[in-house]
Amino acid sequence: MSVHKYYKITDDGKLIRLNPFCPRCGPGYFMAQNYDRLTCGHCGYTEFKKRTPKKETTSEESKKSSAKAEEPQKGKKKRKKR
Repeated sequence: MSVHKYYKITDDGKLIRLNPFCPRCGPGYFMAQNYDRLTCGHCGYTEFKKRTPKKETTSEESKKSSAKAEEPQKGKKKRKKR
């Protein structure tokens, strides 16, 4: 992978690291950013990101979601056992 993807150069000419370094491996080993965690590809160290609280739904939105839940699910039909 190209190293230039891990850095950003500002208008002032300063270099900014986009991904953090691994605390076990030290400088030079970047952590990969997944949707819910940071992972080191070298040693396997993982840090989980904090979850954001869910947005509260209004009564109208909850009525719509409950109506969808009552509909039968589409997909493969179950076969009868003999």
